[in-house]
Order: sequence, then C-alpha cells, then structure tokens
Amino acid sequence: MQTDLARVVVGAEHAIGLCEELVRSLPEPGEPRILWEIRRELGGNDDLRVDDAGQRGTGPWLVYLHTMQDDQRFWQEIAKPVVSALGRADGSVGRLWPTAKRAGGAAEAVAAILQGATAIVLGGEAEGSLLYSVARHPRRAIEKPTSEPVIVGPKEAFVEDLDTNLALMRGWLPHATLRIEMVHVGRRTRTRVAVLYLEDVVRPGLVKALLQGLYRIRTDAIRTDRQVAEYLTDGSLTPFPLAESSERVDSVAAAVADGRAAVFVAHSPFPVRVPTTYFEFQKNSEAALGGPLVAGFVRTMRHLGQLLAVTAPGLVVALLSANPGPLRPELAATLLVTRVGLPYPVFPEMLVMMVVIDIFNEATSQAPGGIGTALSIVGTLIIGQISVQARLVSELVMIVAAATSMGSFLALRYQFSYAIRIWKYVILGLSGVLGLFGWIAGIMFLVGHLASLKSAGVPYLAPLAPLNPRAFLWGALTRPNRPQDTRRSPVWAPVDSTSAKAVPPEPTANKTPGGPAS
Repeated sequence: MQTDLARVVVGAEHAIGLCEELVRSLPEPGEPRILWEIRRELGGNDDLRVDDAGQRGTGPWLVYLHTMQDDQRFWQEIAKPVVSALGRADGSVGRLWPTAKRAGGAAEAVAAILQGATAIVLGGEAEGSLLYSVARHPRRAIEKPTSEPVIVGPKEAFVEDLDTNLALMRGWLPHATLRIEMVHVGRRTRTRVAVLYLEDVVRPGLVKALLQGLYRIRTDAIRTDRQVAEYLTDGSLTPFPLAESSERVDSVAAAVADGRAAVFVAHSPFPVRVPTTYFEFQKNSEAALGGPLVAGFVRTMRHLGQLLAVTAPGLVVALLSANPGPLRPELAATLLVTRVGLPYPVFPEMLVMMVVIDIFNEATSQAPGGIGTALSIVGTLIIGQISVQARLVSELVMIVAAATSMGSFLALRYQFSYAIRIWKYVILGLSGVLGLFGWIAGIMFLVGHLASLKSAGVPYLAPLAPLNPRAFLWGALTRPNRPQDTRRSPVWAPVDSTSAKAVPPEPTANKTPGGPAS
C-alpha cells in the first residue's frame, strides 16, 4: 500500500513538473512570436537576458547573452537610445540603428545572438527583430613569433582573432587582386574559415579545390587549423605534413605573393599554406637575408643534418652487426674495442637509446620553459654519461643518438620533425634485420613514399621530381640574387609567372637637380 502511494506521489510530482515546463514554454500575453521562438531555443542559458525596455509588456524587447556584451557600448548604443525613444510614435525605435540588420526569422536571430549580437524585438505594428552587435571579443595583442623564433626580420605573429589576422595580411598585401572567401565550417561551432589568395597569380584550380574541400567537411566542431588541413589534403597515411602552418605574417604573405593560398581558421594563430613541398620545410627567410651563398650553405647543412638523423642509426647497426666489410680494419678494430663488456647487441642497444631520446624530447617539449631546460640537461648529460660509465651503452651509440636528436630538430616546422623521428625507426628496424641491404631498401622506400605524395595536386618532391633543374638550383638549394629574381617558382604553376616588372620612371620634367620642382 505504501509503495503504491509513493508511486502516485512521484507520478504527481512528475506531472506537475511537466505542466510547469509547458507553462514556461508558452508565450506570454502580448509577446511576439519571434521572441517566443528565441526564448524556446535559448531559454536554458543562465546568461540569456530578455529585457522589456518599455516595462509594459509591449516592447521593445532586448534579447542578448550578457557574457558576450560590451557593457559600455550596450548602454550607449542600444539601451540608452531605446529608453529615450519610448515616448515616440510606433516604429521610431526601429529607425535608431540604420546599420542594423533585420532578421529573416527566429533561426537567424538565434544564430546572431550566439555570435554576440543583440536582437531588438519590436512590438505592435513594427513587429520583427533587428540585429545589432556590440559584442565583446577578448583579443590577444600582436606579439613576436614563439614557435618560429626570428633573429633578424619582422616580428609580427598572428593571433586568435580572424579579423585581426586578415587585417595584417591586408597590410602586407595592399593590392586590389587580393581575395578573401569566407566559409562557415562545423555544424555546431560554425567556425569561420577564410581562403586568401591573389586572383591574378594563383592557379584557378587550386582555389576551386580548396573551397570544394571546405564545403565537403561534415563534422560538429572545428577547433584547430590542423583539422582543416587534414580535410583539405588527400588523407594519405603519412607522417609528413601535406600542408604548412606558420604564425609569421611575413612568411605567409610571401607565400601568397608567390602564387599559393592561405587558409585562416578562426581562433587559430596558425594559418595553413597550400600547396607545399618537402623543400618548403627547409627554407628560412632569415638565411635569405645574407644572399644566395648563405642561403645555399644553410639549406645544405639542414638537408645533411636531417639525412643524418634518419639514416645514421640504421647505418651504424648495419655495419656493426651484419656487414662490417666496408669499414677499414683499423676503424673496425677501434669500434670492436669500444663494445667489449657490453651486455647487449648493437641493434637493441641503439633501439633503446632512440626510444629514450625521443621520450626526453617529448617531455621537454611539453614541459614549461624552465622545467623543460632542466629535463633536457638531465636527460642528455647526466643519464647519457652514467649509461656510458656503467657500460650499458657504447660511446659510439651515444654520439649517434645525440647527432640524431639534433638533426631531427633542424626542421623549421615542428610537425615535420615528427616525420623524421618516425622514419628513423623504419630504417633502423630494416637495418637490424637485413643489414646494409635493409638500410638501402629503407632509404629507397622513403624516397618512393615521398615521391608518391602530393599536396593540393603538387608533387611533394617538386622541383626535384619531376626535375626542373633551374627551379631546383635557385629555389630548393639556394636562391638567385634579388636583381635577377624576376620570376615566380614554376612549382605552383602561377598564372602570372613574372614577379618583377619594369616600372615607368617618374616624370622629371620641370625639375631641377638637387632642388624643388620649378
């Protein structure tokens, strides 16, 4: 009996709750339908404000999210004009904001409110809704780049605000052919994504492919530029990045001027440049400041360092474990002496050290600045020295591990260093099993994999494969002198391949040398 009574009480309380919810969902007397629909969609938010400016139930009503409003502008531009116009004839309130947009319906008003706008719902004969934004958008100040340190050169970095980033690009490329096309991506986030390019330079098919890729995105939320880059690339299972991210304004502006496109994502300070190639990840604008010889020297050292990071561990394992024949007898005897008393063969020893080095690299990259420096010192000096003294590893393995670690970070883009760190394990494993044959096969496999990749239709190894001798010499390995640098890179297939044109001299008539115009 008590159980049945308890069920009746619970059922009655549930019915009362449903009735209260139904009453709250019904429109109030005199409430416009669009206001009722807005309240029905957003009524569960504690920061939603629905203010009856007239205090008589006849409107106008101000509907907004107070957490997104600039309080001072809200009072000066919306609330104060409404209060001063309440005694006027019907419709006068709607004429207070000539730049306000009239909402086409409740759905459009809700979307605008979620972006920070205020919906001004009018009553009486002027029933409808105006949208006027006084949103507060917290913005980070423009600072110098942190992921791409600049020693000599411009020190402007992008921020999380999309409009600020586009304004920076407008400042660097103040040309009439600069185009910005905006797309909203994400069913719930409605993230703004902007494609920026020079209309008279970029390959037309590139922009069309990018826009089609953005329209095909079907997901609830877009949070980072890397998500957009994954949708825009071909989705190959590769550790090599097929789109290039950068926070440097000058670098992105130079890429757009060269005939590439930049994709900006709201709330991300790292626009994506497409297409890209392997050789683009080796370029540094600072090296170009010193002239062609300096640029060629720096890029050559960077190529050699990364090649060493990928191939050196596997080569040492292959020579010491399976194929010592290529070594001179004196060198082979010296290396043999260094391995006396070690408990493990060279392959597991090298593999363990590579894993330990990568663990320390990852730990130092994720830790705060001071702690990361301390971890780096402890990992590379103390643990390495103790391991050698305890005869757990040989001196040669420690030298190769240190060189590999340094070579992997010669990549200017951090995402590219992961590809180097992953591929060294592939070549190391093949070398440990098959010796020099496996080492050579691993390198051939790596080159074949790179040659098979494409970024927005451009071969990843261009201009090396397919070979363009002039573009490879003066674009990938070094650069020409500025006076002779009159053509854009053919890798991007720009419509306008000439980057420098003759400028007619200013008229000198009626001017006297060294003095003002007569």
